[in-house]
Amino acid sequence: MAGSDWAKRVGVLIKWGKREYLEKLVQGELYLNTPEYYRINVDKSFGDKFESCAYAYREERDKIAPVLLKDGVPLSQFHPTSATIYGATDRSFYLHCWSMVSAWDDPGELEALVTDLRKQQEELGPCFVALRSRDIGTLLERIRGTEPDAGCSHVEYSDDPNRQSCVCKRTQFAWQREFRFLVGECAERDTDARRLWLGDLSDLLLFNGTLDLRNGKTQVSIRPEGVSVVDL
Repeated sequence: MAGSDWAKRVGVLIKWGKREYLEKLVQGELYLNTPEYYRINVDKSFGDKFESCAYAYREERDKIAPVLLKDGVPLSQFHPTSATIYGATDRSFYLHCWSMVSAWDDPGELEALVTDLRKQQEELGPCFVALRSRDIGTLLERIRGTEPDAGCSHVEYSDDPNRQSCVCKRTQFAWQREFRFLVGECAERDTDARRLWLGDLSDLLLFNGTLDLRNGKTQVSIRPEGVSVVDL
């Protein structure tokens, strides 16, 4: 993370959600879902049937099964109930996801940021907690107090199936502007969430207050009531 251009531009991380869940986070409960959870819950705004992989078929979710071929000939005797094809890696991690708010250089970037923030709040919110970029490392160290191998990364967006992984998603999800904490490894079909207890996090997290981000003569204000732009 250190030295990356994107890291220098991040102003704050935001986690949207229901008040009761965010209150638990501030109190120290870190809730993590598996990639399979997101693959199965495709009816929800955060669902992604190809989460952390290039392709996934699930009999309980999909109407059309993949056709297996041998030398170009369908193998009619095979009827798979599931199939997963991986891209950059076949490793699956427990995921704790945030959204990044980065500095903007021009009106086009500002408009895109505000549009994405409003969509995030509509789909995932309306309440939020915020973590300053300078405190990302502190939160990671507290996670590592329980899970020494934990890591974190921003998410890139690409439609190249060979790049898909836990830190690269398809471009249709770019509005999420994700940043992820990655903890442990889980089985491919595991849907059971994990909870870590980190102790009080109120010294790091701003809960449901007013978040004002300034760049030059423009300010983006984020509140539970909505996202607005103010010319200073």
